[in-house]
Amino acid sequence: MNRKHRHSEKCSPVEPPAEKKQLVGRLLHKSSRFFRELAAQRLAQAGYAHIWIGHIVLMLHIRPGGSTINQLAQETSISKQAVSRFVKELETNHYVSTGQHPDDARSVLVGITASGHQLLAAWQTATDRAYQQFIEIVGEKSMQELVGTLDKLVTFFEEPPTDSAA
Repeated sequence: MNRKHRHSEKCSPVEPPAEKKQLVGRLLHKSSRFFRELAAQRLAQAGYAHIWIGHIVLMLHIRPGGSTINQLAQETSISKQAVSRFVKELETNHYVSTGQHPDDARSVLVGITASGHQLLAAWQTATDRAYQQFIEIVGEKSMQELVGTLDKLVTFFEEPPTDSAA
């Protein structure tokens, strides 16, 4: 990926050894998976064993006034068919409600119910506990540095590139 970016001057071209370059993606993926699995275990212990990470991802993207299936699919990068299935599953368990969109009769508006808010609070508690477990493993300073570094990387790639010609 060769993008011009306003933070480019901050990034030094330090070249890690080849074996470390191959591991970075794997380590990021595995640590993310371990974090999600820890949180999911905690969520299951709280009585939500029937909830998948996909359900949570979807619910976290529902806007306060409700969201359409198309909006959720676009914002989560999940197919419309999968979003529809997740919504039906969540609605069956009373975590979301659906209704006709007031401005577009063809669209379904999805909102979070009181039970859904309780689920999201349980998810927040579960992720807080997983975060604390990571701190117990690596220490608070290392965890803060990791979060800071990951935040820089995400910010770098999420911000639109700047045009150096302007």
